[in-house]
Amino acid sequence: MKRCFKCGREWKNKHDPGFNELCEDCHSYLHCCLNCVLYNPKLSNRCKSDTTEHVSNPADKNFCEEFKFLAVSPQSEDERGRGRDPQERWDALFE
Repeated sequence: MKRCFKCGREWKNKHDPGFNELCEDCHSYLHCCLNCVLYNPKLSNRCKSDTTEHVSNPADKNFCEEFKFLAVSPQSEDERGRGRDPQERWDALFE
């Protein structure tokens, strides 16, 4: 599933979002580093591609031609805690 990095709303369109497309719920830019498969905050450029320019704010829109919307599997969503009750997540910290 392709989802907004900020609110988790599912992206149901078959195409990747355009440069100026916003999430219908939280109005965050969808064509941004945080929604891209190439994003890696551990790298100096925060991108797995050697040909992209540095983006100062990974949550802001960018004009990267290599953007590919990150698809999140239901299993990885659960591992990150999305969709779980906050109290359950808190209790899981102490198990």
